[in-house]
Amino acid sequence: MKFPHKWLNPLLMAIFASCSIWLITDIASEVKFWKLEWPYLLDRIEAFILIMVCSLTLNWLYNHIADYYINKKTANVQKNRYAEYGLVLLSITLLINIVYLLIAYYINGTAYEWGESGIINAICIPIMFLTYIVIKSRKVDREYTKQNQLLERVKMDQLETELKFLKSQFHPHFLFNALNTVYVQVDKENRSARQTIELLSDLLRYQLYNSSSEVTMGQEVEYLNNFIQFQKLRMSDRLKLTTTFDPQVSELKVSPLLFQPLIENAFKYVDGDYWISISIQKKQNSIHFKIENSVLELTTDNKTSKGIGIENLRRRLDLLYPGRHMLSIVPKENSFFAELILNIG
Repeated sequence: MKFPHKWLNPLLMAIFASCSIWLITDIASEVKFWKLEWPYLLDRIEAFILIMVCSLTLNWLYNHIADYYINKKTANVQKNRYAEYGLVLLSITLLINIVYLLIAYYINGTAYEWGESGIINAICIPIMFLTYIVIKSRKVDREYTKQNQLLERVKMDQLETELKFLKSQFHPHFLFNALNTVYVQVDKENRSARQTIELLSDLLRYQLYNSSSEVTMGQEVEYLNNFIQFQKLRMSDRLKLTTTFDPQVSELKVSPLLFQPLIENAFKYVDGDYWISISIQKKQNSIHFKIENSVLELTTDNKTSKGIGIENLRRRLDLLYPGRHMLSIVPKENSFFAELILNIG
């Protein structure tokens, strides 16, 4: 059976303190405590039990005091240390003298003796104070190890995130190079196919090299125009598309690729009268993006604001513009409306 570790410190402290006291007091009174007869030996056992209770109480106090001062944040470290050690010494002194009084009156049947009390205090206070230092040092070591492990875990997470990012970039680069290869192989007379490949390459290039930094709205609008042009390639000629891009937004800085998911959804679900309206305007320190598309009827897909693209957009907005954005997606009777406002001031 394994001995509980929490009992080890108070047991050792009680044994060491008891033996030290008896050794010194018995030598002074010319008594050999290992040759004591039964009634006196029973007194020693009772006294040891009281000292053990004192040690357990002190051990409990030590752990709470150490935890409090390890976790306490203060600018004045020296003052903090004086308060901590003063509290420990006060606790030790009070408990030692309470136990001594109990032993003197109820076990030995004698009065309080200042000389003997002084010897006991002189022996026990350093022993028990050193025990506190040992307990706190162990706690500090464990906390230091825990912080190091946490730091290593954070570093590993950062490396893993960086690796995933690099892997995610590998595939677009491969596709980008593949598109260039296909572009070269397509007959020069097939202008529409070459233009489509070139348009797709431009879109991919923008996503690759501008996804991690802010861009001007002029760059973003150019990308959106290319994206709209690419989406139109798969639409019929009866699509009525209206776009309004305010020139005043051109120099404003914005995180890229925030408007694309909303445009992509509009092209995905457009139906009925087959029209899409897109506008970007500057109003004071905000960018107002609005998009609306006609629908034949509201289905489960287009009458909600859910989906991977929209959920990812919401998460990006929370990270990039916390408390500085408003995304509204509203299904209407024969259309679907979305508005995104970014406060860039």
